[in-house]
Order: sequence, then C-alpha cells, then structure tokens
Amino acid sequence: MNFRFACITGLSLLLSGCLYFPEIEEDPEPEDTLPYINALSGVSPSMGVVNINLSLGGNQEFIISNYGDNNLDQPLYHRVVIDYRTAGVTTNPVYTVVPKQIQPGARDRITYSFPACTAAMSYPDAIVEGKTINLYLVVSDDAFLHQNQLFSAMNFSQPFETTSGRPSVWVQWTLQFMGSCSTDN
Repeated sequence: MNFRFACITGLSLLLSGCLYFPEIEEDPEPEDTLPYINALSGVSPSMGVVNINLSLGGNQEFIISNYGDNNLDQPLYHRVVIDYRTAGVTTNPVYTVVPKQIQPGARDRITYSFPACTAAMSYPDAIVEGKTINLYLVVSDDAFLHQNQLFSAMNFSQPFETTSGRPSVWVQWTLQFMGSCSTDN
C-alpha cells in the first residue's frame, strides 16, 4: 500500500506542476584581488633605510622578484616613484618613471637602477651628504591614471592612482646619502 500511495502522490505532483527543478548554476566569476608583493623574501635590498655612497658613484639597484596576482590572466603595471620632499624639494618634488605593463605569462623581476649622481644634476640640493629621499616600486593590476613623469607636492597620491580607482601595492625604501658626487668628467 505504501508503494501505491507513493506512486499516486508522485504522479499527482508531477501532473500538477509542483515539482521543482533547480536551475543549473554557472561558476561565479573569480574575485578580482589586488596584486601582491612578498616583501620578506622578494625585495632587494630589504625595505628600510638604504645608505647610498655618492663618493662611489651612488648607483643602487632595487629589485622586486616575488610578486604577482591571484588572477593569473590579468596584466600588471609597475612604475617607480621618487619623493624628494623629505630633502626639502618644493618644485616638482615627486618624480615618476612612465609605467610599464607586465603580461600574465611574463612575471620577470622588476628592477630599477637609481643613478644618484646623475639625479643630483636635476636635484642638486636633495642628493647630498645627510639628506634622505623615498623611493617606491609600485605594482597595480590596472593601468595608472597619470602617465606623465612630474607631479606637484600638493597631490602625492597621483602617481599611485589607477584608471579604475583600485588601490596599488608598493614597497618603499628611504635613501640616505653619504659622501659627495665626483665633479670629474
């Protein structure tokens, strides 16, 4: 009797349209996360104060070797930002390098060689014994809004802004200068 009751109930539900078939769900779009930089093992020299000996030419290389994005098919963008405001520069105190795009399959290390004595020609009062400036390597998963190189001190965040307004990630070094650049040619 229970079998007959189950068959009749099932058939009546089927005929009355009371059966519910759930829609097939599609996989949701993956969450767009910010890029990352491993500051503990993927940055050289270590973040913090970096002493630059101007008497030895003042050249220093900065490297990010461990970075990426959980969205593997997304291109990244990087740029260098140098903040001369800590050295007292008020005219064009923030210098940036035009951003570069990094394709998804080409996550090579990011390097920047800072030629202190060459930069001293443009910023002679900033790159001298005892002064400090800040250097940033910035990574974003969206193109930077401002592509030009010089910014005013009034809006320091401009070099970090992206076209979508999404934040960037970066590493920072404080460069402390010792000695003086040679004037010999």
